Amino acid sequence: MTKLLGTAVPDLAPEETLVLLCMHGTKHEWLRLYWICDIAQLLQANPDLDWAAAEEIARRFGLYRALTLGVLLCHRMAGAPVPENVLRRFEKNRTVRRLEEHIRKHFFEPTSPPFDGLPFQIEALGFGDRLARVGQAALEPPGARDRAGVRLPAALDFLYYFVRPGRLVWKYLIRRGLRLGLKDRM
Repeated sequence: MTKLLGTAVPDLAPEETLVLLCMHGTKHEWLRLYWICDIAQLLQANPDLDWAAAEEIARRFGLYRALTLGVLLCHRMAGAPVPENVLRRFEKNRTVRRLEEHIRKHFFEPTSPPFDGLPFQIEALGFGDRLARVGQAALEPPGARDRAGVRLPAALDFLYYFVRPGRLVWKYLIRRGLRLGLKDRM
């Protein structure tokens, strides 16, 4: 609890706030410098932050990559104080390092080139959470895009549940792979 104008109000522990801020920045692909500065300020104001607790919270909610990405960005771009052992542990993840380098390299460009690989938000998730998200998207009821891509008579409407996963595979893997392959040849 924190006092605000003489009234006790609930608040989050710094470890929870850190994970929440890292999740928010990752969700929006770190497009705003002030999100990085907010985390840097949080780390500056909480030098005794319980890193083990923050990592446990992030793992519990499938946000470990988001946490590591946010902390690495804040350390490298805003000089946020991060213990050396935490930095070494966070830098071990190649995917996070790749995401972080991409963001830093293109941060001040008016239009950042797309991240090479899966969509950024999916790439920022761990394997289990990524698999769950893809499965969840595939199991959602068919929408207008699924129906527009393939016209079926009403009696075969149930087949749209098979069209949706195929459309998603085409959209995110095959078509994207073809675009990336063509880009490599140019």
